[in-house]
Amino acid sequence: MQSLKKTIRCAAVLFFTLAVIFPGGTQASNPDDVKKLKGTFACAGCDLSNANLRRLVLPSANLRGANLSGADLGNASLKWANLTNANLTNTDFSGADLSYAQMSGANLTGANMAGANLAGANLYGATWTDGTTCAAGSFGQCRQ
Repeated sequence: MQSLKKTIRCAAVLFFTLAVIFPGGTQASNPDDVKKLKGTFACAGCDLSNANLRRLVLPSANLRGANLSGADLGNASLKWANLTNANLTNTDFSGADLSYAQMSGANLTGANMAGANLAGANLYGATWTDGTTCAAGSFGQCRQ
């Protein structure tokens, strides 16, 4: 019985400590910014981090300087989108259409690009998924 009380006390202390260290879990996107993007296809500088934007069709969307870190854009269409200087770290672009997107200066560190269409996309100066910088002439693929 004494051992059980000690175990419960230790578990409670551990739970409390973790709650203090990790109080909010993952930071969610700004709901107003998500609504704005869906309604206007324009959300430059918006906070769309961790947003579920899967399968959205956003032709020529203006997302210049937006924070899309951790967002789910799997199978989305971002053809001709402006993603210049956007934070795209750990974003899921699996199966997405990014053809002719302007992605110069964007940070794609840790992004999932499996099956993404990058035909004609401008990646000059972007930070690629492995942390390297894409050189001049990086159209459709990151040249290092």
